[in-house]
Amino acid sequence: MTTVTNEQSTENMEHVRGLLKRKQPGFSATLELAADMVRQELQEKPRVIPGRLSAYLRRKGHGIRARRT
Repeated sequence: MTTVTNEQSTENMEHVRGLLKRKQPGFSATLELAADMVRQELQEKPRVIPGRLSAYLRRKGHGIRARRT
């Protein structure tokens, strides 16, 4: 049952991507680029020096500051 669901999900996703590529190619390309960037970021090992997490997060655009105690 799960295999059938996964196959149907994959077919649906491919169908929707094809429709989007035909109807709005620029938007489709933007989404594909964003998905590729997220995949690449998830595969990278974070280079965080202990005590420098807040600087790392700011560099990544999270705007988080560490609390000072």
